[in-house]
Amino acid sequence: QLVVLSGDAGIGKSRLAGEIASYAHLTHDAKVLSGHCVPYGADVWWPIAEAIRGACGLNADDSAPAARKKLTEVVSARAAGAAADEVTRVVNGLLYLLGHVGDLADVDPGRARDDSARSARILFQHIAREKPLVMVLADLQWADELVLHMLERLLMRLRTLAFIVVATALPDARPHALIDAARGNLALVGIEPLDELAVR
Repeated sequence: QLVVLSGDAGIGKSRLAGEIASYAHLTHDAKVLSGHCVPYGADVWWPIAEAIRGACGLNADDSAPAARKKLTEVVSARAAGAAADEVTRVVNGLLYLLGHVGDLADVDPGRARDDSARSARILFQHIAREKPLVMVLADLQWADELVLHMLERLLMRLRTLAFIVVATALPDARPHALIDAARGNLALVGIEPLDELAVR
């Protein structure tokens, strides 16, 4: 499910998204991951990278070797029984999304992106098989088309699992229009200002 909370800046979209995530965690033991879409000119993969770091216990300033070590431990544990070369392939893809190009430096960029998207899907799929997965993405209006395409693929591939993306966006932006809602299930919720009674 993709839920887009749409409303003016400062109206409380992020607070509502946080409350939804907190409720899911407390009531359904959901794993909550979050990412923030950043304006043009910054790392396009930032929101996905943040979610990966949250899933694997990484810090933004981890070196490539430190990140590889942690990712290998997490992927090996979650994909128990996977061949060593498959674990390496998944880890290489995740490192690429984190900005550590590494072993994919000499690979065609299109193929590197596809490999990375596959790696992210495998990671999130393993998490969602263990428990409900909630991904909170702030400021979806700034998401790059590559990120939106990855979200579409995630929603399609994880459609049989308990997986929900809760995103916030400004009302005039319609980034979700680039996502095939027929496959992903889209709920667009307009957030209006509370009236005086509701505020009290």
